[in-house]
Amino acid sequence: MTLKLQKTVKLSEKSKAFIKKRTDVWYAGKETGKLIRFDDNLPADQDIEEVVFPDFSIADGGMTQREEKIYTATAKDRRLYVTDTKKKVRREVLDFKTIPGGVNAVAVRADNSEIADIAWHDDTLWVAVAAGYSSCIMQVDVKKKKILKDFWSPGPKPYGLDFDSQNRLWVLDGRMNTLVRGDQNGAWNVEAERLPISDVRYLSIDANDDFWTTDSHKSRIFCVRKEG
Repeated sequence: MTLKLQKTVKLSEKSKAFIKKRTDVWYAGKETGKLIRFDDNLPADQDIEEVVFPDFSIADGGMTQREEKIYTATAKDRRLYVTDTKKKVRREVLDFKTIPGGVNAVAVRADNSEIADIAWHDDTLWVAVAAGYSSCIMQVDVKKKKILKDFWSPGPKPYGLDFDSQNRLWVLDGRMNTLVRGDQNGAWNVEAERLPISDVRYLSIDANDDFWTTDSHKSRIFCVRKEG
């Protein structure tokens, strides 16, 4: 199996975190900090729409969506926020540094750790914590503000994570520029799939199990498909 680049979308500005839902892509503008939506079925020069939501400059630690609510995480401050897209109101939900639970999750409380990406799955929040060789993946009960499960990440730079339609966990490893498949207990596939692009951050998997990611330096989002 190989990964093939299917689509490149040029954005109106550099992206922080983003999510792909149906035909919509939502991303946080790196320069303006505004939440922006576009429909990826339309040409890139026609589909950019600025959405007036609270300041999304906080979205450097990942973004995920649950129903009408968008959750964002701050990387170095390691906090979780929720924005109600109907009421256009944002509030802080929890501080990852202080929630109890976990075995390897001590990494999230270290001064040099960062939240790299987040994803909703099975009514819980999954979190990638980048802390060098102490990097880990956490499953968090947001309502109870508790870590339910945690295990080591497949590499020191888990820069993105999401689940596919078969409930498999995928982690984007920034050190080797690969996608690594695993299960919900931390058992990783030893044969990682190398991405056809470099310097990527964040991960979103759509209904067709295509991978979406963005680069760190230019105003682009990429769609990558498994073949073979």
